Amino acid sequence: MSGGTTYARARVSEVVGSSARALLWSGAVGAAVGALLPLQVHALREPRAVIGGAVLLLLAALPAALHKSRWIAARAGEAERAGLAVTLEPPALTRQRMRRRNVLPGLAVVLVAGVSGLAAGPALGLLVLGLGLGTAFRAWRIGRQDRAAGRALWCAVADGRLLLTRRARLSGFTVTGPAAGTVRPLVRR
Repeated sequence: MSGGTTYARARVSEVVGSSARALLWSGAVGAAVGALLPLQVHALREPRAVIGGAVLLLLAALPAALHKSRWIAARAGEAERAGLAVTLEPPALTRQRMRRRNVLPGLAVVLVAGVSGLAAGPALGLLVLGLGLGTAFRAWRIGRQDRAAGRALWCAVADGRLLLTRRARLSGFTVTGPAAGTVRPLVRR
């Protein structure tokens, strides 16, 4: 990182929050298809699928909210101060980039949740929605910890490539002051 080379960073709370938004939309659409399609074909099952889905939503939200929270807090404490060669990605560009990268996995989740909605009702869609709610809570908590500590936590831009893969791990943490979290793009199109 030294010797005049530049490297790009994105806010950790934005990367996690973008993944959460994709999971929330996928789960909501999957649950809606699972709940509405059986109504349209007059094959409404007993409400066990909806109750089971609600239980899955709660059971998925808790682990997703707690996933890697201590690990990220420890990395934030160990993170070094960002140097002058750091390029900070504006939050709007992070959200746009993450939306583009998560389109295919999101569509696959919507398709699987919708197809399973025909067989099992909205249970799988509610499970994905629970994962999204837990991940959104985690992103909110990361942002709150940043504000409380008076810092902004950043990770490598290439991180968080896909939603549910092993490559979605975060690395290369750096810290800046809180004012850097409101960075704006330098070049306008």
